[in-house]
Amino acid sequence: MLDATRGLDLVSTQNANDPALYARLLLARIEAADRLGRRGRQAEDIGALAAFARASNDGELLRQALRRECELAMSVGEYAQADAAITALDREIEPEDTAWQAASLRAQARLAAERFDFDGALAHAGAAIALYCSSADRRGEFEIRNVPVIKGDF
Repeated sequence: MLDATRGLDLVSTQNANDPALYARLLLARIEAADRLGRRGRQAEDIGALAAFARASNDGELLRQALRRECELAMSVGEYAQADAAITALDREIEPEDTAWQAASLRAQARLAAERFDFDGALAHAGAAIALYCSSADRRGEFEIRNVPVIKGDF
């Protein structure tokens, strides 16, 4: 995390005109904050990444930021915020981009499972699996097949 922070300081201080480097360093610090459990730092950097993506008109980077915002919100139990991030992500997804559509469905399935909406979780997971199976890009298929869904009377 220190390397990414120092790199970001240098890029900002020297006014380096390398947006790709800035984004990579910010992503590295987000990952480090996630692993270290520094949720405040992680949230700030995800916000900075989203703002940077919007300013540079980088749709792919914005989708990554929104996906990370959703994941962070779910990990801390902020389900309304996760729902809002999924809605924002859906607005940014192009109709032909099945990989991002599947990623959104995967997030919706996980959120439904967190809310104990097992029918919703199964519906979203099934739709995501169908997209993965019809696509050449199958990244994420393993994770969606492992969304824990348990139904029954306890």
